[in-house]
Amino acid sequence: LWYLQHLVDCMMSRVCPTVPFSPRNATLPPSFLSDNAAFLRRVWKVVDEVQWGVWKAALGAGAFGAFAHDFFTPAEQVALEGKGPKFLLFSGHDTGPMGPL
Repeated sequence: LWYLQHLVDCMMSRVCPTVPFSPRNATLPPSFLSDNAAFLRRVWKVVDEVQWGVWKAALGAGAFGAFAHDFFTPAEQVALEGKGPKFLLFSGHDTGPMGPL
């Protein structure tokens, strides 16, 4: 899984318009982009499904206890009361704490 996760992360940095990388798409093997990127989409789907299971299991085991509380408490306050902090930043790499959110 982790190899595929890093593969998708690396490939995304080559195709995403918000990542300052040049030349776009030219550094990916053609097999990933042929047929409307069917192979890339297939690999990405596998990674998404497996990561969902991993993060769901980690959450169920209490792996994000304090962090989840810090995130969901203000979000719930805004949802229920319409007020709360104007800005919260939870930052990290795509495959770090931001993944499950």
